[in-house]
This record gives sequence, structure tokens and C-alpha cells, in this order.
Amino acid sequence: MENLMVMENSLGLMGKSMLGNGRMEKG
Repeated sequence: MENLMVMENSLGLMGKSMLGNGRMEKG
């Protein structure tokens, strides 16, 4: 399930920029 991690990483970076590191803080 490495693809899932990659997607989560990509979404985390985007979400971090939009939400200002809200939920993806443990990344």
C-alpha cells in the first residue's frame, strides 16, 4: 500500500498549504 502513502503525502502537502497544516501534522 505504498500508493496510498504517496497519495496521502501529496494530499498532505496540498492540505497543509490550504488548511495551514491542520490534520496532516504528523506527516
